[in-house]
Amino acid sequence: MAIEIKIDIKDAASPSLDAIVRNLRDRTQLHGALGGWGERTMRDYFARRESQPNKRGWPSQHFWDQIRSATALSKVDQDGATITVNDSRLAQKVYGGTILPGAGKKYLALPAIAAAAGRSPLSMTNLQPVIRFINGERRAVALAERLASEISYGRLRKDGTRAVKQTASRTGGIWYWLVKSVTQNKDELALPDEEGFRRGLLDETRAYLDQFGTR
Repeated sequence: MAIEIKIDIKDAASPSLDAIVRNLRDRTQLHGALGGWGERTMRDYFARRESQPNKRGWPSQHFWDQIRSATALSKVDQDGATITVNDSRLAQKVYGGTILPGAGKKYLALPAIAAAAGRSPLSMTNLQPVIRFINGERRAVALAERLASEISYGRLRKDGTRAVKQTASRTGGIWYWLVKSVTQNKDELALPDEEGFRRGLLDETRAYLDQFGTR
């Protein structure tokens, strides 16, 4: 689901400015200028979001940089301009909602440590489920690193064998929590401030009209 921002100044412009714009024979060039400004503004906004550390202090997965790259002016005509963010993940930020496992899957895997962030558990071969009984139901609650043993080998014997001795054992920690769903609140800062965005559009409209002496 792409996010589309449609640019139209009529809801925020003064009656006199709105009348001037409506009297333009062809508003396509104006809408192109406003759409270009809107695209740059949104991409700059996402770049600033990218520069902010995440709440856990984990290494960045560059989500906002990917959103910035997916942002483009997609349509300009006589009726307006449209900026599209062609990344369905932004919709989850803007609207919030519940995330369920994909088809054929029972759980969502949530990173428990920084090393797991941005990494699929399917890419790892040394994880095992942690099983617990919850409300009488036996279910997996996490994925943990398998138990590992440290082995030392003795000197080579005359018969060609070596003594094998277990010197230590370690228990792997939890890498992922397994949950059946996640409900996220919408991110109020996912998009630029609407009122500030409108004011910027009006300023750009005035600047465009001034350069042609139409005000």
